[in-house]
Amino acid sequence: MSIPEGWEGILEDGETILWQGRPVTGVRLGDFLGFPLIFGLFFTGFSLVWITMARMMTRGEEFSIFPLFGLPFLLVGLYVSFGLPFGKDYVRKRSWYTLSDRKAYVATELFGRRRLKAVPYAEMNILELEDGSPGSVTFKREVSVSQYTRRSRNGGRSRRTQTTTTNTGFERIEDARAVYRMIAARREPARAPAAQG
Repeated sequence: MSIPEGWEGILEDGETILWQGRPVTGVRLGDFLGFPLIFGLFFTGFSLVWITMARMMTRGEEFSIFPLFGLPFLLVGLYVSFGLPFGKDYVRKRSWYTLSDRKAYVATELFGRRRLKAVPYAEMNILELEDGSPGSVTFKREVSVSQYTRRSRNGGRSRRTQTTTTNTGFERIEDARAVYRMIAARREPARAPAAQG
């Protein structure tokens, strides 16, 4: 079988494409609900109070730069509350998914830079289906742990640990169940033949 156009040098010899798709795009009301909204609104409210208080403290001055220090925090809070779903949708609009008989591929093109992530079946450490139309299939979870030292006011030091979890999969695809079944069938280890006695 010939290699499809655009896949030259990417697919291995004999590797066959089983499925290709793209995420369903668009922002839904449910994308705004959750912890980021709560955190973002708190951050936004705190920065608005800070800017207001700083402006009240400098009311007699003709122009004061002090209240403007709160603007970056206000912008971050607004982005986390309302901009994050649009940012995720931007990434989805520039994503392509491919499943072969050997690997899963996630391709993105962001700001003129192309990136291709290939995950062989042997490296798929989870398999989760978020059912629905559209649905999502997650097949790899990476957890990174970083430690840092924090110095307190009294000069003491304390070690902190931060854990970051990154999921890889096919987000918001129309045929999530079918893709889930294809991956599950290839992840199951082949049964060893019964020992002859």
